[in-house]
Amino acid sequence: ISSDKDKSLIDDNEKTDNLNGVQIWEILKAQDLDDNMYSISSVLQGVRDGIYAIVPINVNDLITLPEKPQVDEPTDEPSVENGEIVVGLDSDMDLLTDKEELLYGTSPLVADSDLDGYNDGTEVLGLFSPARGKGVALADDTQFARYVHSEYQHTVIYPKQFTPKPLVEDANKDIIFVGPGNESILMSIQDNKEGLDLKTWVLSLSSGIDISKMEEITTKGGFAALGIANKTAYYLQVPGSPFVYVFSYTSPDEYNYLTTIRMMLESFTSTNDSIPQ
Repeated sequence: ISSDKDKSLIDDNEKTDNLNGVQIWEILKAQDLDDNMYSISSVLQGVRDGIYAIVPINVNDLITLPEKPQVDEPTDEPSVENGEIVVGLDSDMDLLTDKEELLYGTSPLVADSDLDGYNDGTEVLGLFSPARGKGVALADDTQFARYVHSEYQHTVIYPKQFTPKPLVEDANKDIIFVGPGNESILMSIQDNKEGLDLKTWVLSLSSGIDISKMEEITTKGGFAALGIANKTAYYLQVPGSPFVYVFSYTSPDEYNYLTTIRMMLESFTSTNDSIPQ
């Protein structure tokens, strides 16, 4: 984008460099990363929607995340079994890890990236975009998509950088969303043909489960849910459905997408009609 296009809308102090006639801008708002093209497309701060800058250099040269704090000894392997996990760095403490900030087009150093008065993580959990300005729904953010399970009549919102696919080929009850670094979120449909209430159904999985330590949730869609203490798994019940919907999150290393799995749970919608029995 040339410096004289929409010149009246751009402050001179926003310019930081010029590379082969291409302007690089300090403020990157709602950034869309493309690792294949080694480019970054960003709606510029102060410029109306639809004006983009394409910077033909590796995105890693443009975006530098803060280094993790040094520790004297290496941390143990993350263990969900013991309820202990290693959570990714959240530099601005806005409930989005620095890696999640890349998914949502927000700054890892600014808690309220779009300056609308709400922290980025709070907006995500409320199903609002943290980068597009006040009142823009997450479903209307181009960096996200809605997964529609046509057979079992439910939908969830997920980041486009996650790839949804059946966990087992030709089996549609388990859909896995694979994200960066092989961190993945599994949405599984479990049978509840006896019509047990959610707490009783969860207790039927294991006598060792302590329900008192689980978070009781009513999602944005009005569904009852339970979450385990380390926030890596949730159980959701749809009234009248013979199933319980289980969201579970696994990572080979640190856990960077805890707010994302909760966002997916909150975004769940269902149509009771025509649900397979």
